[in-house]
Amino acid sequence: MSYLYARQFHGPLTDVVLALRDEIHTKPYDQIDWNKARHHCCKEDLYYPHSRVQDLLWDTLNYCSEQLMRRWPLNKIRQKAMDNIKCMRYGAQESRYITTGCVEKSLQMMCWFAHDPNCDEFKHHLARVRDYMWLAEDGMKMQSFGS
Repeated sequence: MSYLYARQFHGPLTDVVLALRDEIHTKPYDQIDWNKARHHCCKEDLYYPHSRVQDLLWDTLNYCSEQLMRRWPLNKIRQKAMDNIKCMRYGAQESRYITTGCVEKSLQMMCWFAHDPNCDEFKHHLARVRDYMWLAEDGMKMQSFGS
């Protein structure tokens, strides 16, 4: 996720993406105030209510730290970290492109696609997606090794 965030990667806006935005969000996507939406959470997913201090801390980190990370010399550190993808490549090769779980699999595929959609790593990951899926009596399932 850090790699995707640092690259500010955005996929293409296809008809499917636009339809998903309409289905997921209660108001038009381009009218959402993301600064306010950051603190909204479905009550079923909210284990503990946010305190004002927590919200203030999150906002401060979001506004201040990102501004700092975009300036020299910190932007050089971020760029160097993004250029050094040897760790991700090593983990993928050692696991033969079967990662520790389906979420990590999806994120690594997105990282390699953001790096280069035609790279071998992305193609190898794509070839192993079927290892995570099976057809059950109630539909398609995705295996997670941790569950």
